[in-house]
Amino acid sequence: QLQSGAVDMALLDSGLVGEATAAGLEIRTIPDVGNVFVILGGSYWGTEALDRDAPWIQADSPEKGKAVREAMSLAIDRKLILDKVLRGQGAEATGPVIQSDAVPQLKDPDAEPPEYDVDRAKQLLAEGGYPDGFDITLFMYPDYIDLPAIGESIAGMWEEIGIKVKR
Repeated sequence: QLQSGAVDMALLDSGLVGEATAAGLEIRTIPDVGNVFVILGGSYWGTEALDRDAPWIQADSPEKGKAVREAMSLAIDRKLILDKVLRGQGAEATGPVIQSDAVPQLKDPDAEPPEYDVDRAKQLLAEGGYPDGFDITLFMYPDYIDLPAIGESIAGMWEEIGIKVKR
């Protein structure tokens, strides 16, 4: 549509940047437009909806739940996703959930992104009581730019530490 002139601008999946550039289209990046994050289900503390037994919660042994959450985080190679899926367009988050460099209050200037460490992730998964992993459902959102590829990347990385991911 851009090439034909039917539209003046459009969202572009990162996988099409090379094709668009080769076609002579101008690519403009708009910083601070969105965030991508994983929300683990059942994390509704203080309500009846809390999934007390979820591996990443373990309400009766919260230190084990924390170990599992950390394992899941360390198993994600954020730099690889930025480089290969997002083609270098973006930055690793250092804030809690929602981060915007344009809003300093949403960013911890001293925080560093978690380091990718599969061995440590496996160790923490075992410390959390799941040395052989567990089953999880990861919802994929196909109608949003780049999310399916990011979701598949995370699913594959979790599978490397023994988590069985249903998509």
